[in-house]
Amino acid sequence: MPYYYLDTSSRAERQARGDRYNQQAQRILEFIRGFWLKHGYSPSVREITLAAGFTSTSVANYWLKQMRTNGHLLYEDNINRSFRIPGQTVHIPTHLDMLNRS
Repeated sequence: MPYYYLDTSSRAERQARGDRYNQQAQRILEFIRGFWLKHGYSPSVREITLAAGFTSTSVANYWLKQMRTNGHLLYEDNINRSFRIPGQTVHIPTHLDMLNRS
């Protein structure tokens, strides 16, 4: 016999959970976007962990997987610093860009 989970929480409780998810996801996306703009590459999971105030990288990984599942974030498994925001254009610095910084 299959097991079914009955969500007995109220609509307001489900809405509050959704709002908390959206706020946390938005903070993470803003950090990733800002990090890209400042450094020209995406942050590491540890940097996201520290910026978001998580207690461990596993908590950050949970959030990043949820955001990928919901289409808010793109990244490749087992590739460091591969985070991308859908629709974000990326400027890859060239040798001439580096010369113009001084």
